[in-house]
Amino acid sequence: MTGVLKIGGVDSTASIKSMQVVKDIGTISNTADYNTVVIPAFNQGNRLLDLRVVEGMTDHQYTLTSQWVNADGTQNYSAVVTATPKNSLKFTADSMPQTLKVNVDGTNIKDVSVTNSSVDENGVLTITYDFEKMFIGGSLRMDYVETYEKTSMRYGYDFILPDGATFVGCEWYYGTSADNLTNSLIPDSTKYITNPDNKGEQVYRSNIVFTNIGKANYKSNVYSRILVKYLNKSRKKD
Repeated sequence: MTGVLKIGGVDSTASIKSMQVVKDIGTISNTADYNTVVIPAFNQGNRLLDLRVVEGMTDHQYTLTSQWVNADGTQNYSAVVTATPKNSLKFTADSMPQTLKVNVDGTNIKDVSVTNSSVDENGVLTITYDFEKMFIGGSLRMDYVETYEKTSMRYGYDFILPDGATFVGCEWYYGTSADNLTNSLIPDSTKYITNPDNKGEQVYRSNIVFTNIGKANYKSNVYSRILVKYLNKSRKKD
């Protein structure tokens, strides 16, 4: 809140930025410290209403359209979003986003780098994100030679970074259902090689290995998705 707000007054220059209605916060003295007493009490209470005002956004001055593009008929496809300005609004080069939010596993929403973004002469913004099939295959590993009651399983992925990018690492999301990857592996560092099978120095390969898989799970399906992280133009991308 800015200025002095007079409820019902017409001469007040104040404006409400947000409003919350909370119950079950207990009794708070009117001399209680705002940051150490009042805010914690509100956070622990039962929030009934939470309104926030965004200035100047009474109407979005653009329209959004989206489409899936799968030109080659494979598991490589693109999500393309187009923002077309209305009235006097025009998108500029500064409007082009570097990242967008993608639900990577049915649960976790991550900021990932856009594959491409552009603005045409009419101020229309187009954003593209490419999904690629990077899985090259898997294998069983006989790590436990003394028994067949458990095993290990390896999934391998090949990928190519954008020009000028520096590899940072990988994250994996996996589970027993393709649309509900409830488990994740987010290591501090990622092992990888380049030029696998003489595919070229620009090709990276990294694996995820599932260990100690018990015999009771041998018939279960395992689904995995990889998120590659890299640095590009001094900014971190996912």
